[in-house]
Amino acid sequence: MTSENCLIERVAIALVEPAEGGNVGSCCRALVNCGFSGFSMVRPRVADWAEARKMAVHAASMLDAARTYDSLRAAVADAHWVVGVSGRPRSHPQGKQPIGLGDLTDRLRRLPAGGKAALVFGPERAGLTNAQLGLCQDILRLPTAEAYTSMNLAHAVLVVAWTMVLYSVSRFLMEIIRGDNPHDVAGLTVSQFISLVVFVAGLVYMWVLARKRGHSTFCS
Repeated sequence: MTSENCLIERVAIALVEPAEGGNVGSCCRALVNCGFSGFSMVRPRVADWAEARKMAVHAASMLDAARTYDSLRAAVADAHWVVGVSGRPRSHPQGKQPIGLGDLTDRLRRLPAGGKAALVFGPERAGLTNAQLGLCQDILRLPTAEAYTSMNLAHAVLVVAWTMVLYSVSRFLMEIIRGDNPHDVAGLTVSQFISLVVFVAGLVYMWVLARKRGHSTFCS
């Protein structure tokens, strides 16, 4: 998979003041599942690190290697684009409209060579403060049902990370179909190959389901 298509290489994940060890451990597991190699924390308030290690399972090495910072400004100092993540409606201090997951992947793809983005997740209890949002160029609004917009921290991290995996795999698949990728699937890592198989299997399942129901499109 080319670096142009692998969005994971362009992203740094930052958790601001996480308090629940189980959430932090689950975030580690989710990130390793999706092919990430690390993350950072800003002033973690975790009291039970044993619970974090328990929930991380085989991703405990990521927990041990996590970088910690005293301020969000320091954590995102090297980022070209800083995005605050929210599962509920939030207003950007500069009045910018929230972006969606499609906007996120598109803008990550268009970052300059060597450009990095920081995706910032707020504390479990109340999310990012207005001051913290002020350090973000944009707010990513995760799609949820209006009846309950608040997401668990680890769930939110997984949704965003998996979205980038699906985007990268789908781009790679299209290159193979078009025949303009000089590499074959033998160049994929195990996690990338599994993601590719799952993605293709999902497409086949939706196609079969649509045919069985007599629909011409998946969303008919």
